[in-house]
Amino acid sequence: MNKRKQMYLFASLGLIVMLSSFVYFVTPIANSISSGDFVIDGTDVEGFVCVQVTRADGTIEPPECSHNQVFNGGLDHIRDYIGQGTSESAFTYISLCNATGTAGCEDPVAAASEKFSGMDTCGMSNASGTYGELVNNGNWSIYKTFTSTCDAVEVNVTRLSNGEGTNFSGNSFTLVTLQTDDQVTINWTITAS
Repeated sequence: MNKRKQMYLFASLGLIVMLSSFVYFVTPIANSISSGDFVIDGTDVEGFVCVQVTRADGTIEPPECSHNQVFNGGLDHIRDYIGQGTSESAFTYISLCNATGTAGCEDPVAAASEKFSGMDTCGMSNASGTYGELVNNGNWSIYKTFTSTCDAVEVNVTRLSNGEGTNFSGNSFTLVTLQTDDQVTINWTITAS
């Protein structure tokens, strides 16, 4: 094979690897924000959650992003904030459901009546996340990184709530088994326009 053909072959392979990498990393996020809108009092609201696992050895698993289930109580609060300007504690608390053993977790439903056994040990207790405005146009994010202090901890559902115990929304994701020093980052992103 001459040098010109080899050069085209390597360039083609490189292009295929680059395109495959782009599709692998961008597709979950693009799919998560392409559907699932809802409208409240003329305001289009959309939300999704991304879960990122970082193992104790430094290995980072690909993120999983999907739309969240807004609970009826969360919709009431959006209505109140937008329509009446009430002020209550912010929805910045992130909790994880303990799916280990028989505790179990169910997919979120609007009534927030699903089985949800909140983690309260192993460094994974309900905690206030970090609030950040993504762009000054109605997009904001609340995120928290939890570090497991136990082995064989299973989680697969998260909730966003306020300090007064009102649930805003929930999201289920692929079951993750965490060992000591493994981390899971939960990132709630909400857009309103």
